[in-house]
Amino acid sequence: MKSKLLLSLLALALFLLIARTLRDRGTTVVPVASGGAEPEDSSADRPSALAPATATAADESRRSAGRGTAQPDLERPPELGDVRLRVALRRIAGTDMQDEAALEAALFPVIASPPNLARTLELLQGGGLSGDGERLSLEEIGAIRALLCAAILFHAPEGFASDLHHAGLAQDGRAFLERLLRALALVLPPTRETLAELLASARGPDDRLLFDLSFETLMRELAARHPELSELYLGLLAGVLAESRAPEAEALDLFELESAESPRLLTASLARLLAGARSQEALRWAEDLYDHGETSVELRNAISIAVATAAPVDEAAVFLAARADSKMHEELLTLGDREGGLEALEDAYYQRRIRGAEADARRMLVSGMQQAGPRELLAIASEDPDARVRGQAGLTLTASPDFSPTAAVLTFLGEGFANRSDAEIGLPDYAVVYSVANFARAAQRNASPALDHAVVFLREIAGDTSLDVYLRRHALTALASHLSAAEHAALTESLNL
Repeated sequence: MKSKLLLSLLALALFLLIARTLRDRGTTVVPVASGGAEPEDSSADRPSALAPATATAADESRRSAGRGTAQPDLERPPELGDVRLRVALRRIAGTDMQDEAALEAALFPVIASPPNLARTLELLQGGGLSGDGERLSLEEIGAIRALLCAAILFHAPEGFASDLHHAGLAQDGRAFLERLLRALALVLPPTRETLAELLASARGPDDRLLFDLSFETLMRELAARHPELSELYLGLLAGVLAESRAPEAEALDLFELESAESPRLLTASLARLLAGARSQEALRWAEDLYDHGETSVELRNAISIAVATAAPVDEAAVFLAARADSKMHEELLTLGDREGGLEALEDAYYQRRIRGAEADARRMLVSGMQQAGPRELLAIASEDPDARVRGQAGLTLTASPDFSPTAAVLTFLGEGFANRSDAEIGLPDYAVVYSVANFARAAQRNASPALDHAVVFLREIAGDTSLDVYLRRHALTALASHLSAAEHAALTESLNL
């Protein structure tokens, strides 16, 4: 090959993105029979169709020497029938993501031919390339890769045009993206969601998202035309809005606050305003909408996520504490991870503790304090007047990724468990059971000598018939990581759980 598929890092980043998305979705590749031998493909000897126009002078000199001219001398690939096209897509799917020359050879016959690329999209629609309907086939994966590469290459900004553009083989970039947006409505799940997620994340060689605010009207039109997919299309717009710095973005933000038509779009809009000069106005609006009796659970969740992510930390802590419930755990963790967020949570907690009020709010505030040290959390676990708050402090401490198990913590949990019927000094049984399971996991991770004591404690819990069965089963499940298979099977049988 005389030049590279793309900027090399761009090509690698794209395919790693595809691989990560498929992995996160738990996708299993299902081969699809070709119906015959794979025909030979002469594209392996083609000059590169995809070298960026911003190549160095040395690169350009080598390219010129290689073919006698600085302009690419490319031939349009032949139109493939469906059988050969399916073979080409499987070849793309099976190509090593880090082998740029092989990727180029596999992609060129599809990307550089408008009929082949159009037919790829047609086959993807309506499940024409699907395997068993639940997992992506090799042909679907190949099609997704080809379409994404084409979208990036065709829509390359000025200064990053590829050899495809110079040779007249590239399609209109914007028109191609619009075609992909419309086609999403005809692609079946899970392929549709995978393609949409990748399109939302894909970036061009200038590191910008492919979509910008100029696609806003089309995205809204498609959301209105396909109500069942409105979250998908408005979710794409939310990603654009979250990154856009264009002047018109604030007007769109305000529009979304008025319409509140999509939770994802609302989160993006509200977060932008909360992080900007109009944060106080946005926070008042958020309070009014959240507290309105007819606001849906989905919109409330969208508001709390935006507040936790972008509002000034002190005000975010007050907002979340005033409306805290067990479903806000992730938002409080998000706030606790922000700069100054832990201090804001602690201030909100102690203000309520001094007043002796809002135990539920205190408990949820403590759930977000994973960045606090063991001394602070043990103090709360020992001193808060409400047993549930004390138990939450133990859970937060032992669930922290940086928790270092000590004998003192296990002793504290044991004493709290022994006095669980005492509302003033005891800990709730559920909090102790889950905390000890967390403790054992951390002790194993850190090779702590305290692991043996934790395992003994879990055995005692599993055998305590005064506890609810679900707690005993949780302890038994936790023990599976610390006992041999034979030991665990024998214990399970003896306890009849």
